[in-house]
Amino acid sequence: ITFDDGWKSQYDVAWPIMKKFGYPFTLFIYTEGVRGGHFGGGEAITWEQLAEMRDAGIDIQAHSETHQDLRKPYDKVAKKKLSPPEYEQWLQNEVGRSKETLEQRLGIKVNCFAVPYGFYNQHIKEIATRAGYEAMFTVYGQPITYRSPVDSLGRYLIEGNKPKVFAD
Repeated sequence: ITFDDGWKSQYDVAWPIMKKFGYPFTLFIYTEGVRGGHFGGGEAITWEQLAEMRDAGIDIQAHSETHQDLRKPYDKVAKKKLSPPEYEQWLQNEVGRSKETLEQRLGIKVNCFAVPYGFYNQHIKEIATRAGYEAMFTVYGQPITYRSPVDSLGRYLIEGNKPKVFAD
């Protein structure tokens, strides 16, 4: 089971349920969405909460820095279209720096990357591989077998804001 983004509700609501039943899970975190980051407002998880979850055995992996469509040369933080060289630098930061930040802040080994929105292309796969990721995840639901390509592993999307889907 995986959870994306790092909302406080994952700490307050999901984790106690998962802990009660002994379910292992992975949190895919976008680093600027952690409290104190550019997008880390009042409903964001904190670094301290992530460290507590890490200490309890929760797997924490990368989901980019700012959770944008990585295929598009637009930086929503800077609010500008990027030139090709700017885009390459930005893409490397989104993919690689998020890994580095998680490893440094939490003292963990990050080797998996969940692509924001599941949108990717071959170039993004190559950047992720060069950054040291061993597996990439999308949101295109599909069973995972030993033959599944590690650079596009599918997950089933269940949104908590759709109660019927979540209950099913």
